[in-house]
Amino acid sequence: MGGTLARLSARGHHVRSVICSIPSEPARRIEEAQTAASILGIESKMLEFGRTTWQVEDILQYELVAAIDSEIRAFRPASIFTHWVNDAHLDHVLVAKATLASSRYSACDVFMCDQPNSSAANPELLNANVYFDVSDFMDVAFRAIGAHVSQVSGTRHVERKAASVAYWGARVGLDAAEAFQCARQVLEW
Repeated sequence: MGGTLARLSARGHHVRSVICSIPSEPARRIEEAQTAASILGIESKMLEFGRTTWQVEDILQYELVAAIDSEIRAFRPASIFTHWVNDAHLDHVLVAKATLASSRYSACDVFMCDQPNSSAANPELLNANVYFDVSDFMDVAFRAIGAHVSQVSGTRHVERKAASVAYWGARVGLDAAEAFQCARQVLEW
């Protein structure tokens, strides 16, 4: 959802990315995340669980919910973007479920993004009902993806991302769009 984050930042919104796990190479992965955040014009925050490396699966769910609760109370977001609860990647699913649970005390919008690996097997497609026009922000999003060298080197992440935003854009008449499923939206009429 890098194009969306870059667009929100460019429009003056304070955007914070909360990182929930570092499964390996902590120094390198933190540096890559900070570089990507800088490219997108956003803030990056690492949750602390008293270890240098951890998988989301290693964190007790109530601890993850409590950590995200704390971030939401401190940051007081108007909107929360998280992973999709049916993502093919288990750590994304666990973060999405914890984020949804943590949003229970906050009157804010909650959006779930399409899974980043569009070629991963998944019996269910994202029920997209919200689209952000990211046509002017794809170069920034691609550079941010490229900053995660330890994860994307030798992969086709940028190519898949280009196909994804073209697909979602075509569905709503845009050159490039990022798609989300709205889990909750607070309207002020």
